[in-house]
Amino acid sequence: MAKTIEFYFLSCIGIILQFLFLSILKEYDEEFLKYIEITVLSQTIISIFGSIQFYIYKKNNIKTFNINKIFLYIFILTIVLISIFYLFENFLYFIFFITTLGSLGSLLLNTAIFSRFNLQRFSTYYLFFFTLFKTSILYFAFKMNFNFYYSLIFINIILILTLFIFKMNIAIKEDGFSLLSLINNFFGSGITTIDKLYCNKFLTFLAADYYIIFRLSSIIQYLTEVMFRKERYEITSGIENINNRNLYMKIVICLIFIIFSFIFLENLSLLEPLILQNNLNLIFSLLVIAQQYKLEFVFVSLGFLLNGISGLRYDFIYRKYSQKKLMIINSSNFLLFMFLIFISSTIFHLCLAFLFVQIFNYLIVKMYEKKLKVL
Repeated sequence: MAKTIEFYFLSCIGIILQFLFLSILKEYDEEFLKYIEITVLSQTIISIFGSIQFYIYKKNNIKTFNINKIFLYIFILTIVLISIFYLFENFLYFIFFITTLGSLGSLLLNTAIFSRFNLQRFSTYYLFFFTLFKTSILYFAFKMNFNFYYSLIFINIILILTLFIFKMNIAIKEDGFSLLSLINNFFGSGITTIDKLYCNKFLTFLAADYYIIFRLSSIIQYLTEVMFRKERYEITSGIENINNRNLYMKIVICLIFIIFSFIFLENLSLLEPLILQNNLNLIFSLLVIAQQYKLEFVFVSLGFLLNGISGLRYDFIYRKYSQKKLMIINSSNFLLFMFLIFISSTIFHLCLAFLFVQIFNYLIVKMYEKKLKVL
């Protein structure tokens, strides 16, 4: 019981810290759009390793990540080409890109190991200190008026060092993480990254607000990751029969949180004196944007909830039937989302498109799962 309380306490503090981190970022007006571009691009690249946990094996207490040689060459070439682009544009952008890529990679690899070997408590502490550190440093840098990029680069370098928490070997194997894995994961993760890149390039007038709404709504994504972590780790480690009653209860709690958040934003003006009285100006300015787009916030939040639910079945299909069975799902979702964002010109339409694709994804995953079980 004590471990459960500790888990949810640290996770709640982590959500608050994520909220504060975003509110500080928003204050850097001139640098914010470039931050979005480089960070989202880095997330897109790292997200192709989204299924990495299924390629990590342990033998004689030594962990090994199996990777395909062709994929490794393509990945390195991609990083080099993008790095050259930023190097010629601005050396500071180049360093920020490389270190952001490294810190996100470190985060992904460590959490993949936690997931693969069902180390839930280690994961909780790691993610909490990860969030606490980056938020504390950025807040201090903001108050002391330090350079924005220097501060983030420092954060990234320290987080890269966490890569050495575990000793891991890399093995080149034909059946390792391959080009097919890259394509599958790119399609799967693209629906949470490609829209921000599109906005940053073609809809710059709404890119900042859309990113803020999406990040605020991603608190639900973080919440589902926290609440569904036990079930997800069980599936990843090979346990097929999860407690559906507990899962349904967690889904209801997430829905209640979304409803409460909407009511809170609807009545934000009533709380304005209290918030400002406690010198929470940073957070209040962020909430004002959220209030302006409260319906869009609900759309994306519901989308993330559906994504979390679908993700449990997705992991089950991936582990039991391999990634080839999921290619049609991910490619269909991605192409549908690309079409919808191309015909969208407002934040409302973009958020509605995200929700629609998540509904489509949920339905197709359920249909595919039933079909595979019959087979």
